[in-house]
Amino acid sequence: MKHQDGAGPRPVANPPRSWCAILPVRSFSVAKSRLGAELPDPPQLRAELARAFALDVLAAVASCSSVECVLIVGDGGPELLSLLNETDDDLAAERVWAISAPAGLNLAVEHGEAWARERGHRRIAVIAADLPCLTAEDLRTVLVGAALTPRGFVIDEGRSGTTMLTTAGPSLRPTFGLHSARRHLASGAAPLPATAAARLDVDHLDALLRARDLGVGTATTAVLARHSIAPPNVADLGNDPAQHRAVQGS
Repeated sequence: MKHQDGAGPRPVANPPRSWCAILPVRSFSVAKSRLGAELPDPPQLRAELARAFALDVLAAVASCSSVECVLIVGDGGPELLSLLNETDDDLAAERVWAISAPAGLNLAVEHGEAWARERGHRRIAVIAADLPCLTAEDLRTVLVGAALTPRGFVIDEGRSGTTMLTTAGPSLRPTFGLHSARRHLASGAAPLPATAAARLDVDHLDALLRARDLGVGTATTAVLARHSIAPPNVADLGNDPAQHRAVQGS
């Protein structure tokens, strides 16, 4: 049974390695706009990929042995729960809840944090919904380190953003957005050890191609199998040296 906008589970004492994971999920009709601008068939393919990324992340998080419950916050929650209803993993689904949230990523995260704390959770992890390579073991690796620090974060592959933000007790104090890694570090959060899969968020086509090579989840694999997606033409990348290097190294 999957849960939407309900009261949630009863407050529980946190046993060792028990985490509440928060997944902020925007409406798939507007998510991944930067990636969509580089795709051959926007907006349909963009929405398909955003949906698949989120479903693969949800599957990894819900099946992680360190996670007690999963809370989806945002407009994409109801659709993601509907997709989860179509799977056969009832055990994982029992851990999943969805609630509406205020507009804006940081406000949504704070709303989810309040929900979790009202139910007795002290260990809370915010996980980006665009990590299609993430597995339960990748997440467990991050949470092992996160349990040893009051606040922690995972720096994305580009070394500027944040793919995960964790707390073992203190307020999360999220500052997601442009250059969020620098802000989270300045706020006292500690960088956490993480695998490549936990750092590879997909905002651009070159990142999608690297994710495909690294290995993506079932839902993303199915979308990629239905579409032909080629590397971007270097001539179309303009004068951004970083983008040129990314394509040449892919």
